[in-house]
Amino acid sequence: MEALLRLFELTRERRFLEPLPRALAYFRGSLLPNGQLARFYELRTNRPLYFTKDYRLTYSDADLPTHYGFKARSRLEAIRKQLERHASTVDSDVPVAKAFLRQRAPELVEGLATAAAKVVASQRDDGAWVESASFRARSRIPEGMDCLSSHTFHANVLTLARYVAALRGRRLK
Repeated sequence: MEALLRLFELTRERRFLEPLPRALAYFRGSLLPNGQLARFYELRTNRPLYFTKDYRLTYSDADLPTHYGFKARSRLEAIRKQLERHASTVDSDVPVAKAFLRQRAPELVEGLATAAAKVVASQRDDGAWVESASFRARSRIPEGMDCLSSHTFHANVLTLARYVAALRGRRLK
């Protein structure tokens, strides 16, 4: 939701605000008794999901690992206020971020195309980038177990985004 608010701030395109009332309603209905939000919810039932210290899936928060935030404080009220401010503004009152408008497409260099091809080739059939837990030095995931890394995901999506932006900008070098 915060990303959509930021996209509206950068572009002034109201389409980024449209899903937010529904999302806020969903998350309000998902609040835990203490006012926090769970990191994961079960599809269809919307029950909070957790993992135990030995990585077993559970509905209970009684045996959570301490190295991961399975619950987070709610920022729903701040998001709601920001949405109200943006929804009540006239388009001309919302400045477009000048840095956003000045950004140029990355150059389409051979290294970028090669990196994008490697990223695509490293995906499984379901689109995931899976790696062995042995590459994660600080992880408590058992060594050798397949895992998903948010760092790897971020780096790969950034590479693909730069490649697509370079293709769209058609700046060949």
